[in-house]
Amino acid sequence: MNLTVQSVLRWLEDCQGITICGQEIKWGRVKTIFKGTEGNRSVFVKIGITEEAKKEVLMNKNGYDKMREIGAGNYTPNPRFVEFQGVPIIIMDDCGENLFDMLKGAVNPRSIFDRICEELWHLYRITKIKGGAEESLENSFRILEEQFSRYLSVYEPFSANQRLLKEIRKKIFRVRSPFICFAFWNFTPEDMCLSTSGLKIIDPPGCVVGLPMIDLACFAGSVRDASKLPGAEYGYDLLKKLASDAGEMLGLKPKDTEFLFNFGRAVQCSLSARYRIGEEDGLSKKFFVEAKEFLAKCLSQRN
Repeated sequence: MNLTVQSVLRWLEDCQGITICGQEIKWGRVKTIFKGTEGNRSVFVKIGITEEAKKEVLMNKNGYDKMREIGAGNYTPNPRFVEFQGVPIIIMDDCGENLFDMLKGAVNPRSIFDRICEELWHLYRITKIKGGAEESLENSFRILEEQFSRYLSVYEPFSANQRLLKEIRKKIFRVRSPFICFAFWNFTPEDMCLSTSGLKIIDPPGCVVGLPMIDLACFAGSVRDASKLPGAEYGYDLLKKLASDAGEMLGLKPKDTEFLFNFGRAVQCSLSARYRIGEEDGLSKKFFVEAKEFLAKCLSQRN
C-alpha cells in the first residue's frame, strides 16, 4: 500500500468516520477498493487513486446520479461521493455477494433467476421514458468494434471484418423505439447484488438509459455460456423472455427485439473471446467464432 492510499485511508477515518477493516479488493479496473464500517453500516470504499481508477469512480458517480434522476435510486447501493485532495471516492453499502458468487453456491438457482427477472421488470417499467436510444446503441457498437479491431485480430485481420461491422452499424441505427428505460451495455453477474432490500447495481457506467435487450443478452450469455453457472439454462430462457417483454413494453417490433438480443450476444461473445486470449482451452477462438455467428444472424433477420 503506497503512501497516497494510506493518507486517503487516514483521512477517511479521521474526517468521514470510516474504519477500514479489509484488504484491497480488485473490482473491475479499480484495485483500490476496501471493505470498512461507518458506524453500524458495512461499506465498500472505492478510491480513484490512478488516472484509470479516477475515471471509473467519476463514471460510477455519474451513473448513480443518472439512476436517481430516472427514478432508479432504490437500485443503487446508497452511494456517497467525497473527494480528498483531488482523489474521488465513493462510499457505498456492502450489499453482500454479487450474483456470480450467489449463483455459484446456490441450492435453488432458479428462484434467484426468478427474483432477478422480477426486479429487472419492475426497474424497466418505473424508468420507462420517451426518448431515443442513439447514445446507448453507439456505446454498444463501439465496444463490439473495439474488440475486433484491438484484440480479436489475432484470429482474423480487422480488415476481414470491417465490411461486416459496417453493415451491422447501419442496421442497428435503423432500430426505432418510441421509449427507452434503464439499460447499460455490459450487464454481468458481477455488476449486481441481490440483497434483502432488493436488486442493487454496483458498477454503473455513465449512460444508464437505452434498450435493455442488449444488456439481457450479455447477462444471459455470461451466466450460461461463459460462466456455466447453476440454473443458467433456465435463467437464459427467462432472460430472453424478459427481453421480449421489455421490447413490447418499449414499443419495438419483435424482429428488432430479436435483432438487439442477437447483437448483445455478439458483444458478450467478443468480450469473452478477448479475455480468454492466450489460454490453452480453446474457448477464446470458440467465442470469437460464435460472435461472428450472432452477427450473421443479425444480418439475416433484418432486411
